[in-house]
Amino acid sequence: MKKNISNRGNSVQESDSAVNLYFVKQGETLESISWDLNLENYEYLREYHNARCSPLDLIPGDGTLRLLQKLCIPSSDEIQAINRTIRQNGESLRYLLPEGNIPFDISLVNGDYAVRQTESDDGVQKSEYAYELHFTYVKEEEEGIMCSFQ
Repeated sequence: MKKNISNRGNSVQESDSAVNLYFVKQGETLESISWDLNLENYEYLREYHNARCSPLDLIPGDGTLRLLQKLCIPSSDEIQAINRTIRQNGESLRYLLPEGNIPFDISLVNGDYAVRQTESDDGVQKSEYAYELHFTYVKEEEEGIMCSFQ
């Protein structure tokens, strides 16, 4: 199997220092391990590992891990450096929500929505409001997305 390393330049540097090894537990994924390590993009963990592992331990492009597979993980200093690179490349998966970079087709939200709002105090319902909302996607412009609510 050929080492599957991206062409991002020096996104993950090889080093001569001792490699930290982690053994994959049942149900763990690259995403969950990256989250636990505070690494902001799991693809970089795959690249880091594949640059340092034996050919038998390569992680394929789909990120499939085996139970008890040896995984080369970065040190905390390396994680900070990798996260800086991830942010510079705009590839952080951890900060997508505040930046508004969620990739989805806005036109799919066209339609009618029923909204119900209940106000209660100490478990006793005081009031309830219900209304329908019609959402229409109009167009996308450089400044943002135009839509209408009725």
